[in-house]
Amino acid sequence: MVVVSDLLGDVVIPVANEDVAEETAALAREHLDDDSNVTVVHVVADEQAFDESSEEEWESFAEDAFERFEATYGGAVETEVRYGTDVVEGIFAAADDVGASAIVFKPRGGSRWRQLMSGDVARELVAECDRPVVALPGDS
Repeated sequence: MVVVSDLLGDVVIPVANEDVAEETAALAREHLDDDSNVTVVHVVADEQAFDESSEEEWESFAEDAFERFEATYGGAVETEVRYGTDVVEGIFAAADDVGASAIVFKPRGGSRWRQLMSGDVARELVAECDRPVVALPGDS
């Protein structure tokens, strides 16, 4: 059982790209304690991810997002790239592996149609997670 005071002690924060990383990091800096253990994860869930010729590109894409997060957040973070067929499953697996007390994310904006087409990761995170999910407040 997670005690409220420990809710944000060990968190996994998914980022999709550099802009999302920067926005999420700014919000996380406002809401997380300095002693929170933060693991930032980027999940590559695309059939291209399994093409060896593009693996370096995906790694570089993720590293750029991680660098932007770290520069904005200003604190120590762990980073991890995950590969799979489902973004949400990748986030859950990362949370399991690091023993995260919560998953923290910034909901992405957009129309309902865009959310439907993208699989609405936020909805899946909240509906299927086995630990608390914290949506950071902010413009979406």
